[in-house]
Amino acid sequence: MKKFKCTLYVFIFLFTLLNINLIQAIIDAENNLDNYFRLHIVANSDSINDQMIKLKVANEINNYISVITKNTTNKSDCIKAVTNNIPNLLNISKNVLKKNNSSDQVVAYIGNIKYVEKEFNKETMPPCTYTSLKINIGEAKGSNWWSLISPTFSDTTNVNDILESDEIKIKSKILEWIETLFK
Repeated sequence: MKKFKCTLYVFIFLFTLLNINLIQAIIDAENNLDNYFRLHIVANSDSINDQMIKLKVANEINNYISVITKNTTNKSDCIKAVTNNIPNLLNISKNVLKKNNSSDQVVAYIGNIKYVEKEFNKETMPPCTYTSLKINIGEAKGSNWWSLISPTFSDTTNVNDILESDEIKIKSKILEWIETLFK
């Protein structure tokens, strides 16, 4: 009985520590959402052709953004690099549209956009309003595509990868330790 009580106390103690750790991780993650800078591209419509064009635009924009943000270290630097290159991003988008026989117009701007919760690579990006580079193609009434530019540009999507993207992952060293005890 004494061994059972001791085990129970240890379990309660570890469970309490785990909960404190998880709550702190969630609070930290929520407080750091302001550090994210996202890319949001909206297709003209949901037609197959417009969606393929959107993915092609996303692929070219991703390639260019990964180059211009390569040496940035924070959200502010990323926003500056992207802002300084909006004319180039528009030209890239227009060239993709032209190559695909589309006469749609393209609009790009940086602003605050409200997002719903999204999953990417088994992680979850919580619902929040994020600073974003938004690129609207044509009437922008189609499905969207997005990725994360900062804290790091993390998307390596190409035209054949259909993704909807990025996230926060909460880890607990205590939980990992407890899991190893039971394996």
